Amino acid sequence: MADRTSTTRRSVDPQVESFIGEIRPWLLRQALNICKDPTDSDDLVQEASERFLKAFATHALPREERERWLITIMANRFIDLCRKRKSEKQGIVDPTLERLTLGQPSDPTRLSESISDETFAESMKRLSPALRDTLKLRLEGKRYHEIAETQRIPIGAVGKRLSDARQKLLRMLAPFLAPGDH
Repeated sequence: MADRTSTTRRSVDPQVESFIGEIRPWLLRQALNICKDPTDSDDLVQEASERFLKAFATHALPREERERWLITIMANRFIDLCRKRKSEKQGIVDPTLERLTLGQPSDPTRLSESISDETFAESMKRLSPALRDTLKLRLEGKRYHEIAETQRIPIGAVGKRLSDARQKLLRMLAPFLAPGDH
């Protein structure tokens, strides 16, 4: 990372670089107000500063516009980080989805006795192609963002498709499940 920063700084107007140095304490306070975490706030300021230096290395903006630009970048980056964390957490925390997609039921013996491979395969065939393909990618161990990139859909659509697939599979397989298995 030091190489990238030093490369960027060689072509930066000294006034722009000086501005970043001056405003850094203020930016850190603003970032801390946004995310409430000192480590994350430092990361936000660093990333916003790097983006600012790339975008405005050679041309100046009025000070107020610079400040607005930096705050907007930090706020947008924080929102992106929150979305990413929420998506990752959803993929990890949903035990029903994990059980269905990764084949890890609470009692595998009892569940495998009540649902045959053929029954499960037939239920999978009855899902729409979009739901089935998304679920198959998840079964392969892909994370939400990887599925979104593969299928060229928003990450939120991945969660929705997996939720819909889970609900439909549960409805189709309910007659084969003992109480407490779903």
